[in-house]
Amino acid sequence: MKTAAKILTGAVVLGILLWTAIFVYWQVRITSAIRTMEKNPSQLHIPGPKPELFALRFLMDSGCRVMPYAVRAINESNDLILNSQLIGLIRSEIRASGHLVVVTRDSLQVEVVDEETQADEEFVRRCEILEKDTPDMRALRCRRLHEWWQEKGSIYHQWWRVWSSRCRR
Repeated sequence: MKTAAKILTGAVVLGILLWTAIFVYWQVRITSAIRTMEKNPSQLHIPGPKPELFALRFLMDSGCRVMPYAVRAINESNDLILNSQLIGLIRSEIRASGHLVVVTRDSLQVEVVDEETQADEEFVRRCEILEKDTPDMRALRCRRLHEWWQEKGSIYHQWWRVWSSRCRR
């Protein structure tokens, strides 16, 4: 009986250590990629092998894990290019997580993303900061995005599911 308890305890401890290691790995990788993009966001629109583009590609490949970090990184004082790229990441993850619904259009069956997902993606698009926005409007757009994430973020990413890049599927 003592041997079984020791084995069970060891398995639980090992599981906790593995989960923690995976969590820390993604925490470090994602925050480092965002910091790389923050250093020189103007490079995000210039083709070529640049650290900022490698960081963006990594974030794009990270799946829903990147969403809470991207939302937190969006700030009214950021470079517009950086905010735009982060909003784009969030929108693409919302679209990727959407439930497909089959509808018939003109005698053809088409798969479309469900209405709730479309509404969320459109809301996030409207939160993008524009060059013409006043400082107050920029702050309002950021606040709305952060409030939306507080309300609906758990639909798109559950923080404890660090092993999965697709929380909603």
